Amino acid sequence: MSQSHLSRRDLLATGTLAAASLAAPRTARAEAPDGAFAFEVARPDAEWRAMLTSGEYDVMRQGATEAPRSSGLWDKAEPGTYACRGCDLPVYEARWKVLLDKGWLFFRHSRPDTVLTSIDRSIYGRFSRGGGSPTMMAEPIDEASLTQEERDLLDPLLSMEVHCRRCGSHFGHILHVENKLLHCVNGIALTFAPETA
Repeated sequence: MSQSHLSRRDLLATGTLAAASLAAPRTARAEAPDGAFAFEVARPDAEWRAMLTSGEYDVMRQGATEAPRSSGLWDKAEPGTYACRGCDLPVYEARWKVLLDKGWLFFRHSRPDTVLTSIDRSIYGRFSRGGGSPTMMAEPIDEASLTQEERDLLDPLLSMEVHCRRCGSHFGHILHVENKLLHCVNGIALTFAPETA
């Protein structure tokens, strides 16, 4: 039976390599507690407020929707790339844009691995109970307190929300529009770089 002996030099070299690997910087992605998703670009709220106008902040950080036709990008038809205003991640190409006279930007899809989706449950906050059934406004409904009948009435109104994969900024929603499944995007959440020749 052969025995393997580890020399003092080998032990020190291995220990040094192990220590160096522990001290090496990790990727830019922050670790999140409890397995929650961590965005690569994470800023304190005060920094977001300082870098964005109040309208940009409301849409990108609070999930609001801009007024139709309020962005100069909604009907832009020139070739180029649309990037996230929050972190400059290129997200949409102009060739994927669908021009619809609705007042927002519509795209068939995004670049691969640039967006995340979630279920937009804000519809629950826009309704209250009035006479036993959900009605518009007043006190928002707590989703946990919904009856099955109320959930059945409201769930079809839920939509798929689209966020930037890198910084979490809200872009808009994925909707059926004129028999097409499209990304309906707030122009205020994007910047546009024209294609260079």
